Amino acid sequence: MSDYYNIPEISCNELLNVLPTLMELGLPAFLSGSVGIGKSDTINQFAEMMGCKVVTRMLSQMQACDFMIPFVHNGETKWALADFLANLPDEKCILFLDELNTAPLDVQVVSYQLLLSHSIGGFDLPKETYVVAAGNKITDNALGGSLNTALSDRLVHFNVVSKPDAWINWAMENNVHPWVIAFIKTKPQYLASDLTKDVLVHTSPRSWFRVSQVLKATTNMEALELIVSGIIGTELTGIFSSTLKQLDNLHSVEDYLKASDDKLRGMVPGTITSFYGLIFSFASYAKDSKTITKALITLVKLLDFSKNKGFPKMELKIVSIQVLRKNMESYKCTTEVVKNADFAKYIIPVINTAPSLSDLFK
Repeated sequence: MSDYYNIPEISCNELLNVLPTLMELGLPAFLSGSVGIGKSDTINQFAEMMGCKVVTRMLSQMQACDFMIPFVHNGETKWALADFLANLPDEKCILFLDELNTAPLDVQVVSYQLLLSHSIGGFDLPKETYVVAAGNKITDNALGGSLNTALSDRLVHFNVVSKPDAWINWAMENNVHPWVIAFIKTKPQYLASDLTKDVLVHTSPRSWFRVSQVLKATTNMEALELIVSGIIGTELTGIFSSTLKQLDNLHSVEDYLKASDDKLRGMVPGTITSFYGLIFSFASYAKDSKTITKALITLVKLLDFSKNKGFPKMELKIVSIQVLRKNMESYKCTTEVVKNADFAKYIIPVINTAPSLSDLFK
């Protein structure tokens, strides 16, 4: 539970599980969350999941007259719906009212009609239109204000938060750079920063996605550090750059996968962060049963070859299997991987000693 106005905390992935029920019941939701947490992206993903259109309006940039437009007909003033409302389809659709609590008061009043009565100025929205709203937390210095109690009582409220494990799952599905994922895996406290801190640049899931884009775009470390500093701030960039230097010492994925056992013994990553970088690099690379099997076995061998007594070897083996299990599901090759003789030799012993893995291969 959240202490933010007595409403439940929910990750973006968890939100995707509850929105279909709310849509079916026609219960409007208000998603409160920090800047860059992923509210808008989640609604777009939800629309894609439901196979329907999403119409988004940034309410902080609107005026009340943007919803209904006056015109004169036969000497009388009449009102016409704005195109974005008039053109809502009869089939299932999502009307997403973003930045509700930063909108001008008159815009909020109009929005309340859409949320509460599914109508505006005597015009009813199509029955299949689901209205959902979002806004920033008022504690985050992002211009967000409180909703009035009459409206709050009629909405289903969620405090959208960043949960590192949930974000990592999302990042793997959305091709985020494996080194960014490894950094958040080992330093989850940096996924989202405290927005009340008096600095201009903060971190959020959105900012780490942008860092991933930069990593893919350039190998020039000087340019990379300057751009990343502008995204996540200079202080955190120093920590992130230190991690990148560790990861940059790794061999290529191809070199690991084709190496003999003797050669692998000299290629063992020296830090836990480096090993996580390798795990997520393998996950990004392995897209068929042969490569996934080879990646799993290589990771287990590297851990067995490691002479670092401080390494949590079993924990890293479990994470390796959990991560690459998702690849098996995505590329529909679980049966081929499990039937491989090397899987039985190297992976089954790990599964048998780790209860958390037993349900993955039932």
